[in-house]
Amino acid sequence: MKKDFLKYVSKENKANFLAKLQSGKYVLGEVYEPAQPLQFELQESGLYKCVENGKELTLQEIEALPGYRMRIEFVENPLQVSGERPVYEFRMCPFMENEYLDSLLINKNEDDLHVKKSGV
Repeated sequence: MKKDFLKYVSKENKANFLAKLQSGKYVLGEVYEPAQPLQFELQESGLYKCVENGKELTLQEIEALPGYRMRIEFVENPLQVSGERPVYEFRMCPFMENEYLDSLLINKNEDDLHVKKSGV
């Protein structure tokens, strides 16, 4: 993770994160880069091309991206709403800073200690 990210996290959010971690109820999960907003457009191949970096991904790969709280889907016709045809565009909205920090915590009380879903 880029160390300069933490410079921009508020003291309150850092303190809340550290308090949760020090409580003993959580362990630190896998650290990943804070996500940036992304936009994907459907290609003729059926893959979605990222406007920002040019990578082509499947819908499943997009859904598995860590660090996103919301996916906005854009449709052109009713068949896309019903799921019969793929959505033509996605916009991925990243976690806010406190949500990102919370996504790094694994609750020790969870039976299988799975990392909390990143909300893609």
